[in-house]
Amino acid sequence: MIDRRVQLTEHLLGFRKLVSWGERSDHADVLERNLREKTLAPDFRAPRTDARLALARLCALTGRFEEAREWFDKARRVLDEQGARPLRAITDLDEAWMEVRRGRDGDRTRALALLDAARAPFESIGMPGWLRRANELRQQLAR
Repeated sequence: MIDRRVQLTEHLLGFRKLVSWGERSDHADVLERNLREKTLAPDFRAPRTDARLALARLCALTGRFEEAREWFDKARRVLDEQGARPLRAITDLDEAWMEVRRGRDGDRTRALALLDAARAPFESIGMPGWLRRANELRQQLAR
């Protein structure tokens, strides 16, 4: 049986797809409350998911960029501690993506550094789809 906390965290980790399809954030408050209460508070952890990363994405979606950065940093610390290299690289890509989506208000220099940090693991681990996404985002920044 799958723990509901895993399902909630995985759902929020996929939240980026929803954003790219329509800039939607309806029910974000309900998702955030459940994520904080059921996953973050007990520090529930499961493979291939991280509640801190999910909350960083949710904060980015709702325009709370400083808080998103803090959660991205917390996710990095935990993922480094766990040796979760694929999700750690995705964390860097997602924060870069947040900065790019912010347009002129985004930190272009930070986005480039994060993309460079993500690309090396994507190559060494063998994550060509993710490497392609990072390269495409880098090209967007070059424009």
